Amino acid sequence: MTTRILAAVDGRPESVGALRTAQWLNETGKNEVMVLTVLESVGLFDPGLAPSPLLHAGLENRQANSLRGVVQAKLRALGAGALEDAVRVEIGPPARTIVWAAQRMGANLIVMGIGGHGAMDRLAGREVALQVTRLAHVPVLAVPRYVSALPRRVLVGLDFSSFGQETLRALPAVLRPDAEVHLAHAISPRARDSLQLFAAHELRVRQAIEHAAMELELAHGIRAVVHVVEGDPAQSLLDLAEELDVELIAAGSHGHGFWSRLVLGSVSSRVLRGARCAVLIVPPLELPPELVYHASPAGGLAVP
Repeated sequence: MTTRILAAVDGRPESVGALRTAQWLNETGKNEVMVLTVLESVGLFDPGLAPSPLLHAGLENRQANSLRGVVQAKLRALGAGALEDAVRVEIGPPARTIVWAAQRMGANLIVMGIGGHGAMDRLAGREVALQVTRLAHVPVLAVPRYVSALPRRVLVGLDFSSFGQETLRALPAVLRPDAEVHLAHAISPRARDSLQLFAAHELRVRQAIEHAAMELELAHGIRAVVHVVEGDPAQSLLDLAEELDVELIAAGSHGHGFWSRLVLGSVSSRVLRGARCAVLIVPPLELPPELVYHASPAGGLAVP
């Protein structure tokens, strides 16, 4: 089955990793890739100016064409010229426009840059990726600028919910054939209030992860190593990722509704903000109602 992939980039150096990943996924011959770049609506720099709608639209079109040229030039520089014709520019709020484009395309995966670790990098890169994960109903793969191949060593955070199952199903599309997968679950330290209960719970957790590992191998031929750790789920995943030197952390997003998905502090949000590698966030399959009832972003303009 063909996987439809939307690579959302903005032409900045931070998006090179997303372009490289789109190139590798396109080269498999199993995927249909579209490259999207979003131009935010043009503002008026002089309050005294009141350009006509035609002049305003003309300026936006020129900027959109310029941005498309920048992205196409980066693709050529990366040796990914085959994707040049797949570049599309849309005008509107970045995160919302990306999600709507993915919905219209019927995308199964969104790929985008993750940015750096500084405050401005988080604002410019990670926060847009975080907003997309909160709105999207398909997996979002956020990758750093410096990536050299599709991920091979992967850490998956499991919680034995449908989100964990969806995360495992989404993995094969973004991994190398020789992938090394680690499945992990963090037990809260509060469980140690009773050592007997803790031991029983740890045993059940390990058995459940081993069962998930067996299903992963049977379904996709991917063998997995099982880890049961104690501590805060997000920090435990980040610490284990550093220890294992993984190239990708995968986790499910737990928001059941639109507003609950906007709440800060979830495991997936903290992992995305703190990771030093690529992150795959797998959200609920259902689209938030706030997106279902709108056909396109307010004020959005597609530029073919």
